[in-house]
Amino acid sequence: MPSEFVAAVVLTVVTGLLLALFSHRIPRNLLLGYRIGYTLLSHSVWARVNREAGVILVLIGVATLILETLFPGSAVSKAFYLSSLTIALIALAFRAKRLAEYESLTKPPEGARDEPVVPLKVARVSKAKLIVVALTTATTILVVALAYPSLPSKVAVNFNTEGSPTSLVSKELMLLAILPFISPGVIALGLTMLTVKYPIILYNPWVPVDKLLDIVIDISVLLQALLLLLVIDILLYNMEGSHIIPIKALLMLQVLLSIFIVARLAIVMAFRR
Repeated sequence: MPSEFVAAVVLTVVTGLLLALFSHRIPRNLLLGYRIGYTLLSHSVWARVNREAGVILVLIGVATLILETLFPGSAVSKAFYLSSLTIALIALAFRAKRLAEYESLTKPPEGARDEPVVPLKVARVSKAKLIVVALTTATTILVVALAYPSLPSKVAVNFNTEGSPTSLVSKELMLLAILPFISPGVIALGLTMLTVKYPIILYNPWVPVDKLLDIVIDISVLLQALLLLLVIDILLYNMEGSHIIPIKALLMLQVLLSIFIVARLAIVMAFRR
């Protein structure tokens, strides 16, 4: 089993258990829990949605571990894991919206005062960054489509640090393995469209919606570009037998991207208002 992937799934199960058992005791925050505007507006909505999210995470994690045991090293478990998480996130967003709207009709908002309600402003979005995200996502799909006829029947998708393949899958199954490589762009574009229409989705008491959405897009731009590079490297290896960039260099790029994400979040939190 790929240790990194299994570790991530186990962490998902542990996080799910924490949310399912202790969501009513966890205060609203930006680090742990299902954090969108609808859940951050009310502790009761926060507790209920996060309890349900915890149960879902446990089920997804356990099912993924079973698939990984049955099909070790294949793309089946990864595709199931990411697609299930995406569907769950969307479903929970609608669930939180309905609960928050129902609560707003049955009792006044927490901390309500006798003063006019100021509507949330429509988030400003950098069109240039969105174009870059859309182009890199579309390019990833196009590259796979063009290379697909030239690929062998068995395709290497995982490699060790020396660049040697550790698992092979059929070229048909490889298409499922490619789905995670376009997910950052798809999520960023979808979240942007939703946030422009419903700014409350990213509302929180700590960071303005504009800045939070800008962080998401910045991270998506870099992550999607890195994933495009990984896809090109995988395809060329399977067609020509060599990497365009050493695996260790790709790992270093992933580390640098992680550092950038943490630094970007830290800067925004330090100068959030």
